[in-house]
Amino acid sequence: MDLIIGGAYQGKLTLAAREYGLTPGDICDLAAGEPVLGARCYIHLEELTRRQEDTESYLPLLTAAEVVIAREIGRTVSPGGITTAVGMISLANAAGRVVLGGLFDRWGRSRTMQLVGGIFLLTGLVLIGALKLGSFPLLIAGFLLGGMAYGGVTPANAAFVSSYYGMRHYAVNLSVVVTNLLFASFGSTIAGALYDATGSYLSTDAMILVLAVLSAAVSFGIDLCDRRMLKRR
Repeated sequence: MDLIIGGAYQGKLTLAAREYGLTPGDICDLAAGEPVLGARCYIHLEELTRRQEDTESYLPLLTAAEVVIAREIGRTVSPGGITTAVGMISLANAAGRVVLGGLFDRWGRSRTMQLVGGIFLLTGLVLIGALKLGSFPLLIAGFLLGGMAYGGVTPANAAFVSSYYGMRHYAVNLSVVVTNLLFASFGSTIAGALYDATGSYLSTDAMILVLAVLSAAVSFGIDLCDRRMLKRR
């Protein structure tokens, strides 16, 4: 028996059907009923464990199947609830643009970007905690933190370019800076590869932590360069 675990709407069943050559008759949906003899694939394992604490009697049927599919987190949450939770990332992103953009005007680049890096670091820790504890509310908190931190990137890019290089050739300079999105676009590919290799989103959350630490180091390096330039003047 192979076990496939992932988030909602991750294409788990589509993958299993392709890899194992499954037909609709081969699949038993545990959200709709109990395990049945002869099923090659069981989906929504989390629904069975939610309904019944003692599932030991079903183990022979489950282990006889070729593949069993389950959600990694949020197993008691409806698909609509999960969609709403993911949509909250966009709301937090919009709020982050306004709040962190205002802080950039008040605090300057260094403190604002250190705050953004700190929020990203906290995001990784909260998401890891959500997976470890199986807590959906904690997962939502991680989504909100990540959305807000990412929202701070857009105003920081524009403010950084204008404050460091002035308004002359501003359009070209800003265009050069935002080419970082070209490299960022590979983030989802890398995250997907990490999940495929480990079978868990913990590896992706660990990647967030590593990148947050690296960004803080780069920001600190820019601070050192600024201080040296000020001394020369």
